[in-house]
Amino acid sequence: MRRNCPECGERFEGNVCPKCGATVSKKTNTTAAKLAENAIADKFLTEEQRAAAQAQLANRKKDRSVLIFLIIIVLLAVGLILYRSGFVGGGSYKKPIEQYFQAISTRDFDMYVGSMLDNIGKEYVKERDGLTYSGYDYMNKLYRDLFEQFGEDMTISLTFNSRGKTEQEYVQSFADGYVETYGETVNTKSVYTVNVTAHFSGSISSADVDMECFVLRHKGKWYIAGCDFATEEAA
Repeated sequence: MRRNCPECGERFEGNVCPKCGATVSKKTNTTAAKLAENAIADKFLTEEQRAAAQAQLANRKKDRSVLIFLIIIVLLAVGLILYRSGFVGGGSYKKPIEQYFQAISTRDFDMYVGSMLDNIGKEYVKERDGLTYSGYDYMNKLYRDLFEQFGEDMTISLTFNSRGKTEQEYVQSFADGYVETYGETVNTKSVYTVNVTAHFSGSISSADVDMECFVLRHKGKWYIAGCDFATEEAA
């Protein structure tokens, strides 16, 4: 294999340079040899050749930087789309619905109000405090009809069927009412209607109920804005 002499730059085959007599080891590491050859080759370049090689290297680095920048821009754009759609950041749009129904079945008042917008949740807290009920007793009274229908051991599981943009008429009505009541605006761009099947089960009876729940994203977090509780007992 022909190689460059590390002393004079002469290319030759074998282990001894015929020009200057320098010896090259047979066990030279391939990577090290490559680096040595590059260094030797650079030593014998003219100034014009060296400048052209450096310019080519700089252009490669510039192209790589541009490519990395474009990749970052694409990733940021995808992340923004996912964030606005609710797939990332602020939790899932499903979470407040799951909390809402779990809170009903377990009579967990704090979880119940936590699934709602703060101002609406405060209304429930105010009412509970006025009645001097515990959170458990308040939930037990509020959903007494359900416990009597399905049993005190009632559980609720959910199947999420579909999600779509809520009709603008409902969105505007909710937003106007919220502003009028609480003096605060809500984000109306991320309001969705989520179709779920709620599976009610207890020691007395059970039912599968198709329902429409409304969720909205406000200040980076998802909340439940309403749920249709019109039910029919399963056959």
